Amino acid sequence: MLGAVAAVTLAACSPEPGDFRDDAESFIDDNDEVSGPLGVNFTDAECTEPASTGTGEVFTCLATGDDGQQWQFTARIESERDYLITAATPVGDEPAPASTIA
Repeated sequence: MLGAVAAVTLAACSPEPGDFRDDAESFIDDNDEVSGPLGVNFTDAECTEPASTGTGEVFTCLATGDDGQQWQFTARIESERDYLITAATPVGDEPAPASTIA
C-alpha cells in the first residue's frame, strides 16, 4: 500500500472558468496523469464545490481506487481556469507510513 499521504502535484485546466468541481471529478476518474504516479486507477470521484473560485482556494475530492481503497484528493485553485492536485491520501482504518511520490 502507498503511504498515508502521497504528495503529488498534478496540474489541470478547467475548460470553463470556475468549473473546478466537475472538471476535477473527470480529471481524477480514469486519468493516467493521476493513476500513473499513484499506481491506482480511480472511479466515482466526487468533489466538494470550492467555497470561492479565488486563487489559493482549496477543495477536496473522494474517489474509489481499483485497490478497493477510498482516496481523498486535495486541490488548490491557481487561476480562473487552473488548479493543482496537491495530495492524495488513502482513507482507511489503519494509517500507513507517509511517502512522497516524485
